[in-house]
Amino acid sequence: VLRLPGLAGCAMGAEDAPVLTLASDGTGLSITLECAADQLSAEAALALLTEFAGRMEQPLRHLL
Repeated sequence: VLRLPGLAGCAMGAEDAPVLTLASDGTGLSITLECAADQLSAEAALALLTEFAGRMEQPLRHLL
């Protein structure tokens, strides 16, 4: 089941290219976005994570 609670936290790291990682954290999934500040602004990174988490919580919402 891909249903998750909403976004609970955010941490950013630096990589040569933006990297989005999904991992099991024992109670659900952990979504990690690593990117440098010149690749994505903090606002854009938060929007990307929020939208992605929302799609994981409600998989059919992006089809509407």
